[in-house]
Amino acid sequence: MPFKLDESKLDYSLYYTGKLTKDKTPLLDSYKKTKKQQEIELRDMKEHGVLYPTSYEKIDKLEETLKLRDKVGLPRDRFYTIGFNVMSSGLSKKILKYKKILNQYSYDKDALYIYAIDEASEDKLKKELPFIKIAHDHSAKVFTAGYQYTYDYLGNYLDLFNYAHGSIRKDAKEQVKKWHKSKKEIFVYASPQVGVENPEVYRRNFGCKLWKKGFDGAMNWAYQAHRGAFWNDFDKDSTTPNQFREEAFTYPTTDGIIGTIQWEGFREAITDVRYISTLENLRNMLEVAGKDVYHLNLFIKNIDCDSNLDKLREKIIDNILKYRYVI
Repeated sequence: MPFKLDESKLDYSLYYTGKLTKDKTPLLDSYKKTKKQQEIELRDMKEHGVLYPTSYEKIDKLEETLKLRDKVGLPRDRFYTIGFNVMSSGLSKKILKYKKILNQYSYDKDALYIYAIDEASEDKLKKELPFIKIAHDHSAKVFTAGYQYTYDYLGNYLDLFNYAHGSIRKDAKEQVKKWHKSKKEIFVYASPQVGVENPEVYRRNFGCKLWKKGFDGAMNWAYQAHRGAFWNDFDKDSTTPNQFREEAFTYPTTDGIIGTIQWEGFREAITDVRYISTLENLRNMLEVAGKDVYHLNLFIKNIDCDSNLDKLREKIIDNILKYRYVI
């Protein structure tokens, strides 16, 4: 391709539950990782376009995981922690400790995002506000996942809302409009959650549709989440009748990972958005230069995310090639 793709205008994250363990022997586990395993997985996410995986690390392992993230080359403008949440006791002290260490590793002063109650009921949402205010008083931000009623309680207070089933809901644009009016970010998860062996559904719902409906990014569950034996999707028994199967983009080995077709579909979603971002950036440059962009705007406005995505990408490329030398 005779041009370089711009970075995605949307931010991509995954719930990454892998925590560093003292065990030297690698485990086939989504929660316990050796340094080598975590480095491999962080690098794999970056190579697929996921630049902001969450971190479940407690304060005692924070520096170690930050060193691995630096080694891999992840950006330092955001750090989504689920190592503690906004309702934790000693909230102020925990925020200050995390921010001090992040600062030592050259993270932005407002990079820390703290998780609120996951998928909170309306009763619980009412109780969170005082704690969110404490986080804001310490220049930390707050994010969480939830449903449409979340806005009614925290629409003016959450910094980032991760909307369940967001890109496939009928009220998607309405929710985006609400959160943006409050100058907050709105991401998407569970559209669907990870684990469905259908690459196209991830490519379509987390790529073009995400962009078209105006979302700011995605944070899906999960890079790896195992239930029972990781490599056995059918090991639930009578004592766990509602146990989920594995929800994983990759499966761990002792010295690496095995990817899945749905993981590659997610990569293609991000690449599609990079193509669209490149075209939009080009359009913006042309506008600044005083060029006629009427037909280009018309093309962008009429992008059909339900169409054949490979053919759509070809059309986007054609437009980039057509207009890149106009300036």
